[in-house]
Amino acid sequence: MAGRNRNAQDETIATIATLAAGAAVGYGCYKVFKSIFSSEDTQQNRPISSSQSQPSRSSSFGSMLQSAAVAYHSAQNSDNLSIQPNDDDDYETHPQLVPFQRNSPYSFPKESKIYVVNTIEECRYAMRELKSHCDLYNVLGFDCEWVNKSQWEGGRQKVALLQFATHRGLCVVIRLCKLRYIPSELKNILMDRNIIKVGISPSNDAQYLCQDYFEWGDARDHIAGTLDLRYVANVAKCYDGNISLAKMANRYLNVILDKDISVRCSDWDASNLDNAQIQYAAKDAIIAIELFKHFAEIIEPTSLFGSNLSRLETILRKFSTLFDQEYDEDWEYK
Repeated sequence: MAGRNRNAQDETIATIATLAAGAAVGYGCYKVFKSIFSSEDTQQNRPISSSQSQPSRSSSFGSMLQSAAVAYHSAQNSDNLSIQPNDDDDYETHPQLVPFQRNSPYSFPKESKIYVVNTIEECRYAMRELKSHCDLYNVLGFDCEWVNKSQWEGGRQKVALLQFATHRGLCVVIRLCKLRYIPSELKNILMDRNIIKVGISPSNDAQYLCQDYFEWGDARDHIAGTLDLRYVANVAKCYDGNISLAKMANRYLNVILDKDISVRCSDWDASNLDNAQIQYAAKDAIIAIELFKHFAEIIEPTSLFGSNLSRLETILRKFSTLFDQEYDEDWEYK
């Protein structure tokens, strides 16, 4: 925005200078014309009373130059020119930005941040940025949150939150309970089988999303490309049992995930989420993508000569038969 303000200032200054120069040329032509075609006698025979006297042209021109100088000075010293936002500014569509609390010696991406999405417009904005990250690394951390019903009622309420996290540390927390519908930008991400969504039991989360927000078909008709992290850990020879995301994070990343039941079982449908809820939800998705990156480095170490995309393709080919599958504890990589 600061760059656009400076451009606007430069355009204002240039316009004022052009007008002043044009006025000066015009006034000079007027004086030449008057000296040729007018005579002093004519002027003397045209009496004008003081009450009918006209404003001096030279005075008007001086005033114009003075106004131009004032405008120039204002433009030079103004840091906040009023500029009407255009479509490219997305002035009122930015999601709520929440700093990511690391609370760990683990080296999370420097750009780590959280978007909390409450509206359709905010969702569209966030999905555009998310997609730009996926163009460089097509794997996302993936998770959902919902409210469990009481022990007497049993079951659960609709999925309230959907979380995505990119390799660059962007986490988008989408409050599905606040959206009127699922916008096409989000549907495209969910349905794109070339964007891999990793987590613990992601196919179950996909099934819940389908039940709650799509009127027909099963999860595979609307959500594609899920991959259970336990398969990735198995291929990296880092898997020794059916363990949780929190245990994986502690064992392989030295990160302690706070699974405080007061937050885990809190009201995810609340009018406003508090910071503890936001951080809890975001970390599950961020840890998922960081674990994938950790296991991927073991499976196919980064090379100084190969591209990241080709390396990632090589890794993902190992799981081509496991996408959108529930986890099988008896599966072994051969």
